[in-house]
Amino acid sequence: MSTEDQLSTPPPFDGATTLDLQASVASKIASVSLYSSRAEITRVFRLAVKTGLNQVNISGLPTVLEPESLRIEGQGSVVIQDVSITTAKQERQQRRDGSRSTSAAPTPELEALFAKLALAEQARQRVKTSMTAVLNYINTLNVKDIGASKLSEVVGEYDKTTEKLEARKTELESQIQVLDAEILHETEKVDLANKGKGVEAQLQKRVSLGVFAESEGEVEISLIYAVPRATWKAIYDLRVDMSAKEQAMTLVYKAEVQQDTGESWNDALLTLETTTPTFGVNIPELGPWHLQVHHPRPPYQPTPIVPASYAGIPVMFQRAPAPVIIQADRSREYSRSRSRSSSPLSRRRRRSRSRSPQAIRFPTAQVTSKGNVSATFRVPGTVTIPSDGELHSFTIVKLALEAELEWVCVPKVDTRAHITAKIVNNSEYMLLDGMANMYLDGSFVARSRIPSVSPQETFKCPLGVDASLRITYHPVLKKKSQSGFYTKSANHVFTQRISVHNTKRAIIPRLKIIDQIPTSRDSRIEVKLVNPALKVPEIQQTAPTNTASTDKRSSGSSSTLLGSVAGKSKAIAGISIPGSSNSNSVPTKLQRIEVTRGIVAQWDGADDPERVAAGETLGLDRKLNWICSVPPQEKINLQLDWEVVSPADVEVMGL
Repeated sequence: MSTEDQLSTPPPFDGATTLDLQASVASKIASVSLYSSRAEITRVFRLAVKTGLNQVNISGLPTVLEPESLRIEGQGSVVIQDVSITTAKQERQQRRDGSRSTSAAPTPELEALFAKLALAEQARQRVKTSMTAVLNYINTLNVKDIGASKLSEVVGEYDKTTEKLEARKTELESQIQVLDAEILHETEKVDLANKGKGVEAQLQKRVSLGVFAESEGEVEISLIYAVPRATWKAIYDLRVDMSAKEQAMTLVYKAEVQQDTGESWNDALLTLETTTPTFGVNIPELGPWHLQVHHPRPPYQPTPIVPASYAGIPVMFQRAPAPVIIQADRSREYSRSRSRSSSPLSRRRRRSRSRSPQAIRFPTAQVTSKGNVSATFRVPGTVTIPSDGELHSFTIVKLALEAELEWVCVPKVDTRAHITAKIVNNSEYMLLDGMANMYLDGSFVARSRIPSVSPQETFKCPLGVDASLRITYHPVLKKKSQSGFYTKSANHVFTQRISVHNTKRAIIPRLKIIDQIPTSRDSRIEVKLVNPALKVPEIQQTAPTNTASTDKRSSGSSSTLLGSVAGKSKAIAGISIPGSSNSNSVPTKLQRIEVTRGIVAQWDGADDPERVAAGETLGLDRKLNWICSVPPQEKINLQLDWEVVSPADVEVMGL
């Protein structure tokens, strides 16, 4: 399209040529860029313009069109002189009482029904007028005008006429009721049809263009505008084939589109945008952060009432007067005296006592953009999405991803084994946050949410419960004994057995069983892990405590001493861990031990790179797990042994 300064001298023309176009008929939606809460539409018109000024009026555009988003592009030797946007008046067909209207122009059937209704209402009005006239005639009769011999004839004629008019009135009212029902039914049909077509009520915007053409010919004009009430979100189908050795996991990446803009997107190119437009978002600023000394409020001291016996004592021997309780019948007098005696200094003191130090507040920022996840997807081919507000799904891509399956069970709480997949997004596609349907060997097993994942990033996804893996958490075995000559100690020995039966015909490559032993919160109570023999860092007391006998007993024991620990920090309740620094103080060889072939015991978190890299000391929470490989159709048994030692006269809670 050329600019105005590129045109030669405007050719002569007789007057402006007016072109009235209906958008749905005279144009085609070429492309749609769909965001999370709005859509950008590109609608292309091909016009035959005359030389000179052409006034192009385009109606039938969405009512929700955002005027500030409209821009005009095109090809051809023309100049766009002015652009205006208006909202067309909605034509409605009123019912007789104006209480019901249709959102679209009435159909021929509706026109015929309204005509019949008007005739029936006019006929009913005539009957009412006739009945009123007959009644008025009877009321004007006088004995002077009619004799007694003719009275019976007049009354009979009145009765016959009135009966005929009332029958006609009843018939007309019945016809009107039938016509009302037919009009209501036909109107609902028209409204329903128009809702499916997305016309009239939702297409009220009108764009007027002043197009100046250098010569007669055909030009192409594109209207680009934004509309709300259109959205899309990512959904997934995650399919896992347990029998496949390679590419066992398939992720079907889909888009769920919904639009109710008023116009149908027919055979359009659809582009899915993951960015969210932001408006008026500025960089936040930090306000001052003040510190001040806390001044506690002075304690309240009630003042006793002045006894009446003080009334006769001279003033010099009396104590300083104190405020008295104001009685109801003397409130006015005391009110005046208090107002006169109140000084500015006393008022300032009262105000300073009433104000308490204000708590420090920190400015917070609100997240308004999702710019950290940005991608653009082009849906293959063209799509057709009607303006019906329904959900329409389109496949973006089908991905074969790398995944490691793991079975996890916490038998102390739930003996069911939960399957989780550790998946690597080895594709070039950005995975957006969305719900996923999980299929295991073709069967639907769960519905979970996939987070936002960048290419080459790893995420975990639950795959439901595996009923073919049977885990038994046997009752704990307890033994109690006493030792010591002068100082009696109570020894509690516990044994917990766990059985695992793999009823599958395939191996379970990685099963994690999570369990725990108790944690002592008192220095007089010792917890020793006997089996598996996992080690923890040496625990020393940073404050003097009476634990000499405890240290002597534990120093000669081959089992692991798990003393009083109240948390995971490096200095907990007077307990320090030597060698704790920015790195994990637990040697790698002590974090994992092989119980038997295919079974490894470790402290919980030893296989978590993030916890290990953060320098977290493992084992302080006394959670441990077994990593097992269970052959098909076989059973394995796990055993956890620990001992609790305490003074014999101390009752230990929680055992």
